[in-house]
Amino acid sequence: MICDGDRPVALAGIMGGANSEISVSTTKVVLESAYFDPVSIRKTSKMLCISSEASQRFERGADPNVTVRALDRAAGLLVEYAGGIVQPKLIDVYPKKIPNRVVRFRRQKSNQLLGLNLSAKEISRLLKRISIGVLAVKNRKGELKFRIPTWRPDITREIDLVEEVARLHGYDKIGADDTIRLKLDRNQASAELDDRLREYLSASGYQEIITNSMLAATAAGNGQDERVHIANPISEEMSTLRTDLLYPMLTVIKHNIFNGLSSSRFYEIGNTYRRDPASDPEALDGYREEIHLLLAVYGIENPVFWNEETKNSDIFTLKGECNALLRKISLDNPTYIPYPTPTALSERSIFIEISGERVGTIGMVSTNLLKQFDLETDIFFLDLSLERIGRFSKGVTKFRHYSRYPTVLRDLAIVVDESVTIGEIENRIRTAAGVILGGITLFDIFRGDRLGSGKKSCAFSLEFIPRERTLEQADIQAVMNRITGSLVSGLNAILRE
Repeated sequence: MICDGDRPVALAGIMGGANSEISVSTTKVVLESAYFDPVSIRKTSKMLCISSEASQRFERGADPNVTVRALDRAAGLLVEYAGGIVQPKLIDVYPKKIPNRVVRFRRQKSNQLLGLNLSAKEISRLLKRISIGVLAVKNRKGELKFRIPTWRPDITREIDLVEEVARLHGYDKIGADDTIRLKLDRNQASAELDDRLREYLSASGYQEIITNSMLAATAAGNGQDERVHIANPISEEMSTLRTDLLYPMLTVIKHNIFNGLSSSRFYEIGNTYRRDPASDPEALDGYREEIHLLLAVYGIENPVFWNEETKNSDIFTLKGECNALLRKISLDNPTYIPYPTPTALSERSIFIEISGERVGTIGMVSTNLLKQFDLETDIFFLDLSLERIGRFSKGVTKFRHYSRYPTVLRDLAIVVDESVTIGEIENRIRTAAGVILGGITLFDIFRGDRLGSGKKSCAFSLEFIPRERTLEQADIQAVMNRITGSLVSGLNAILRE
């Protein structure tokens, strides 16, 4: 605040007060010419939501040493055009003089960036034209020091001087180079993974969407304590960063359903933000930013066709998509763990693990969340952490020649407890069979009174692929014995004839 001793008369550098403004009866005027700290003016202007011509000038930086000259010019105009009389007394308060800034400059770096070969004298001569004087020259390293006048607050770094050299030398004198130098950052592999997934999903019939990372505090998803609140939000509707991609995607799905799109497939690759005391040491303390892939499907799974029955999308639709997507990036054996307990986002879920680490979730959107959006359609989603998946992905798919020997197919049917998952059975079959096993296909699940309460029958088709020679009956039987022995001893399975 600027005060007259008894009361405030102005917001410094932003707005004058009504009690000190000039009117038709004004006969005496006090002229004030001041310099204000740009950071302070910008903070005050944003906090009070007042943007004036004065604040825009001061927050961009002004010349601190021009105040007296500006004051004399204003007083001269009042004398010349208004018949004013200037009092001779001038009060100048300048407690801490602001010196000229000194910027170091590397000639070789400038020439490398611009593709030129200017000498130190040529660079000094160019900058002298705009009152930037050289202080010292070190010929051995080609380093210079320049004194920047206070009326150029925009020049603070070496690169600013490089821009001035290019402008003064002439852009038309900078030739084109037929070579280019690139420095790939450490996230290049992550960017390539994103591109591969986008290409695959777009070719599979999914539509990519891009949603806003900022949401209302009441709509940021699960985890009240995990939400990241924005310090200076644009509005209440954009006051919190999203903790997941599902909530903003449901907004898009609602819009499409209400406009007649009864079936669709969407995906988004984007960042999520959480408060996390145990965050990455390279990240901001207490926060975690992670890139995720979210798929969402609803409505019928296959297009309507005259000789095919339509089938609605379900949780197994996305499980199949997950298998295909992970195979695309050379991850063949994920583990699926059912989680029947409802969460804030899903009615029922399947956790996805790779090498014992959870990398994602498949689920059906919870009833409560659907009610928030006035939706009555079942919606299923697949959420994958691309950062975690990237640590396991081999990146390069290697071709393996087809076997020159005939494959062998065998069917296997077993009765197990209802609590035994298909994933557990398949893992035991793979471990017991070894590399000779080419594929496992579950083609039937049967439940009935003949099996007993809490039992189910699972039938698999096994494909054995020899690599070195044609398999004989004894070879196949030995492998089948290992498989059945593992299932009987480990899962209490009963073989069905």
